[in-house]
Amino acid sequence: MTRRDNLQNGFAERRLQRFGLQLYRAIDAIDFVRRCRHLRLRILGIDAFLVFPNGVQPVMEHSIDFSSEGNIDLLNDSWSAAERFLSERDGTSLFFEIVVDSPAV
Repeated sequence: MTRRDNLQNGFAERRLQRFGLQLYRAIDAIDFVRRCRHLRLRILGIDAFLVFPNGVQPVMEHSIDFSSEGNIDLLNDSWSAAERFLSERDGTSLFFEIVVDSPAV
């Protein structure tokens, strides 16, 4: 089992699974990011969603891609950038999908 699999399994009770997405409230997403830092798994991006009984709706203005050319400097310490990003959205009705990379060296 990979580090990424262990990470996902460790947060199974704290996530909401909908339509193939693994979604977290901001506070749980922050803990997820902290665990990623410990495991040296970089955060490539965070996608925000509104969750409805019959579906989910992406919210692009509350999503970020750390691997895009304009944010490449954030990728070096994606954990701090991700924590700041999520902290600013704590207390909202948004759920977040966190895209994780391979272990950082």
